[in-house]
Amino acid sequence: MTRWLCAPALVLVAALAACSKHEPPPAPAPTVVAPPVGAAVVDGPASVAEGRRDAAEIEGRRADLRRVAGRLTTGDSNTSFEAYYDGNALRHVAETTGYGSLGKGRRRYYLDSTGVLFYFHAEDERGVTQAGGQQPDGSSIHIVFDSAGNVRASEKRLNGRPTELLDSDVRGALARLGALRQAAEAGAQPR
Repeated sequence: MTRWLCAPALVLVAALAACSKHEPPPAPAPTVVAPPVGAAVVDGPASVAEGRRDAAEIEGRRADLRRVAGRLTTGDSNTSFEAYYDGNALRHVAETTGYGSLGKGRRRYYLDSTGVLFYFHAEDERGVTQAGGQQPDGSSIHIVFDSAGNVRASEKRLNGRPTELLDSDVRGALARLGALRQAAEAGAQPR
């Protein structure tokens, strides 16, 4: 029984001895707060209007950028593109796709000074045969991205009416830019 009483008493004596040394308590560890998973990185334009503004700045500088032109053919569609570089950084890609008698599409990709997409704009005009002849059928998409590739803002219209931006719209824009970047870099190599 004495043994059980001695053990707690020894712990208490050791604790009191440690406190009597008058040492300051250790500094607390710095608190590091990570952003939540999937949180948007706050950078670049925050709205479609700001994306348009920043894209217009790049458009205004196109004459000072190095231009690489190329073509891509996929199925029945034929695409021509122009890629614009500031040094080695891709800053803008202008793509025009013909769908034969079905219409045409224009896509514009704008990238920051590190080559990361911040704004995408697409317009498609398709002819739809109706009783009265050809009537335009179109869509437009504007997407603003942060530097992590997350959507910050968007607008999508189908036949002039607002509609929901789909994940496939975002994935398609990013994938297409990847293919165009690869084609532009291949075309930019000396032959």
